[in-house]
Amino acid sequence: MDALTYGDLRLPLVEGGDGPVLDTGAPGAEALAWVLNAGVSGDLPDLLGALEREEPAVTEFFAAERTPTPDELAGAAERWRELTGAALGDDVYALRVAFAPGPAVVPRAVLLELLQELLGLRARRSERRPRLFTADAPATEPGEWDEQLMRELEERAARADVDAPTPTERLLLLRDVERAGILEPTRRAERLRLLEDWGLGTLRSYVLAGAAREEYAGDPSRLRHVPDSGEPWVSLEYFRHERDTTVPGDRIDWLGFCERALRDAPIDPGWYEGQTYTHWADRRVEISWRRDDGVVPAVLRAAILG
Repeated sequence: MDALTYGDLRLPLVEGGDGPVLDTGAPGAEALAWVLNAGVSGDLPDLLGALEREEPAVTEFFAAERTPTPDELAGAAERWRELTGAALGDDVYALRVAFAPGPAVVPRAVLLELLQELLGLRARRSERRPRLFTADAPATEPGEWDEQLMRELEERAARADVDAPTPTERLLLLRDVERAGILEPTRRAERLRLLEDWGLGTLRSYVLAGAAREEYAGDPSRLRHVPDSGEPWVSLEYFRHERDTTVPGDRIDWLGFCERALRDAPIDPGWYEGQTYTHWADRRVEISWRRDDGVVPAVLRAAILG
């Protein structure tokens, strides 16, 4: 199966490390795909139970509300018929995603059917997530299975550097890199040694980028710009390619300045990526950003113009 369907609606499936999820790029169905993915990944806990009880399910970024607003209902029946060829009916949910087009008004029965089908597909998929480098993994030498899974992850990561992955594909890759323990602070030297022995250079670059971002997060030069600390709004991609970047002055101070500028910028919540601009002394700075995790804008590149 390569897609979930309902009437004329087709939602393509994408393979992730812990099971299939929906591609979020289907025109007109972005909010539906995001909410279903959130329901199976845990980002929208107990969505299935809420639908069965006819209750809302709401988090900071995702919502399945029982009562659509008048604005949400306006034209909803026509949009649903255009999307699926079916009638909307009265038993509906309003789906809202903070960073995706929408909202969408969807029949409760259809939402339940698609969610149960996606959960079933994931349950039938055998667990093949590498645990070699995770915090709860035994400190033993890897077996053939561990190496095979890491090579599969390396292939995906290397392909993402060449081809432009969709937002969903990028999100799944980063989640799988994290779940595989590539970014874990413990056993980093052992991880680097094994990945070098196996010739998995792309995954090694993620290990080093994770270490660099961790060091940056607590650096005093950064904290002067972002005193609340917390997770940096900086992409792993920035650290993977930092050596190719020319910066004015201290590298950490420069990146802290750019992160602060991005945090203060008026970013449209519906944009996945873009640029924002500021000034360093009297020189104009372009900061490219992207929501790698689908939620938080993160510095991808930064350069002085002219």
